[in-house]
Amino acid sequence: MADNENRLESILSRFDADWTASDEARREAKNDLFFSRVSQWDDWLSQYTTLQYRGQFDVVRPVVRKLVSEMRQNPVDVLYRPKDGASPDAADVLMGMYRTDMRHNTAKIAVNVAVREQIESGVGAWRLVTDYEDQSSTSNNQVIRREPIHSACSHVIWDSNSKLMDKSDARHCTVIHSMSQNGWEDFAEKYDLDADDIPSFQNPNDWVFPWLTQDTIQIAEFYEVVEKKETAFIYQDPVTGEPVSYFKRDIKDVIDDLADSGFIKIAERQIKRRRVYKSIITCTAVLKDKQLIAGEHIPIVPVFGEWGFVEDKEVYEGVVRLTKDGQRLRNMIMSFNADIVARTPKKKPFFWPEQIAGFEHMYDGNDDYPYYLLNRTDENNGEMPTQPLAYYENPEVPQANAYMLEAATSAEILELLGKTPQGTPEYQLLLLQYFTLLDGKGVEMMRDYANKQLIQMGVKKPETPEEQQWFVEAQQAKQGQQDPAMVQAQGVLLQGQAELAKAQNQTLSLQIDAAKVEAQNQLNAAKIAEIFNNMDLNKQSEFREFLKTVASFQQDRSEDARANAELLLKGNEQTHKQRMDIANILQSQRQNQPSGSVAETPQ
Repeated sequence: MADNENRLESILSRFDADWTASDEARREAKNDLFFSRVSQWDDWLSQYTTLQYRGQFDVVRPVVRKLVSEMRQNPVDVLYRPKDGASPDAADVLMGMYRTDMRHNTAKIAVNVAVREQIESGVGAWRLVTDYEDQSSTSNNQVIRREPIHSACSHVIWDSNSKLMDKSDARHCTVIHSMSQNGWEDFAEKYDLDADDIPSFQNPNDWVFPWLTQDTIQIAEFYEVVEKKETAFIYQDPVTGEPVSYFKRDIKDVIDDLADSGFIKIAERQIKRRRVYKSIITCTAVLKDKQLIAGEHIPIVPVFGEWGFVEDKEVYEGVVRLTKDGQRLRNMIMSFNADIVARTPKKKPFFWPEQIAGFEHMYDGNDDYPYYLLNRTDENNGEMPTQPLAYYENPEVPQANAYMLEAATSAEILELLGKTPQGTPEYQLLLLQYFTLLDGKGVEMMRDYANKQLIQMGVKKPETPEEQQWFVEAQQAKQGQQDPAMVQAQGVLLQGQAELAKAQNQTLSLQIDAAKVEAQNQLNAAKIAEIFNNMDLNKQSEFREFLKTVASFQQDRSEDARANAELLLKGNEQTHKQRMDIANILQSQRQNQPSGSVAETPQ
């Protein structure tokens, strides 16, 4: 009895320390769940508002629903890969077994519940249990089932010294079950407990956690990990040569069979062995103590949103946490506007009591009369005003409310639904990279396609021989294709060569024309000499002067023609030189460009 009390005291002390360490993060997570699922008007907010109408104009829940829908359509899945030369068929078998387990209805519900709480409050969890495959009397096969844990932020308390996100380093974990009196009877029947042993207030309860209330009973499952070094004996199969190992505590059951089969002991070593034990407790008793369960890890799977540590305290949050202030501001602004409309539908007039004496029922606002009556004179036959003295003006909706409303919705909350600009190379690379990270069902084809595209583009380094072959084929295909810039440069080069040939032909044509002109000049000179010899002496002097004038004129025309020809040749030569320079520049750029993909070229 004393040992049982000491055991209970030890468990409750560790649980209280874990509960206190995570109290602040747990309280924030519970508030996020309440804000997202129940009401967005907190009790403390009533101290700062006097509104009679308090509406809830929700823009947070559509965001949560969108994220939950996306997670359900593309869930995070397990992908088995063969390692160290293992058979790929074994990985396929494991994938089939895992998918078969995940098709079970409770598995889907467990994951969906945990994912929604992860998005809303930043933490969720489900548990793994073993169950018989069927209820047949001849079947002893057990399978792994997943069960949901609702409100995991307040029902799963981890070891406060755990620092890993998956809690694989946790030494203990507590799962709390809250139930009524009838629920306790069902729980006792399920775990073979005494239903009459109901926890009560008879024992003093000085613990931080409220184990008992008037209508609720708290039962806890306490998981703890025990690590011990055990001696393992390694034997070799004489037939296959494969090694087999047995722990020291189990070797006595098989030592005779090993000796008869000719097994040879080849080694002995110390191995750190993990065992997980489960205890069921209340605040007054240990109902079941240290029952060994299957596996080496605590069978609780946590999932977190944004997770980290601040001053050695674990903190986490979901998408609701940072949208709460904007949502509260939106609710207050919209409720304030609705409150104005509900309270003051029309202006109210001011009258002297004598003006409406006897007609007060017409102005009580309950009925809409076609006309209203006023007294013309008072009791002394004095004239009375025939109209209201003044009006009580309606309060107007402040213009600043419109700007505050926009800031409370569009700027922060609706930003969660924004999209990334498309049409850029960076967007294409990010999209392909995103596809390679998908692990959901039915996305293997898209993931393989994106991985192949990144390798062929040269962005991702090949890791396997198949990926290396993809990269080599992509490089060979690029070498076989002519670069558009190179094709353009070759065109400019050919055009320049054609222009050069044309210029050379024009030069030869000018030389031929010059030779013809020279021959004609010589022929004309011979004819002139013959005419000159047959002239009289008096006419020869006059004809000589005439020839000088003609010769001077022809010389001027010849010089002009020579100058025009030189200008034409220089122009053709300059145009050809410019085109050749452009072709050389393009060709040098093509030669200096680094090998690789298009993604390596800076844009």
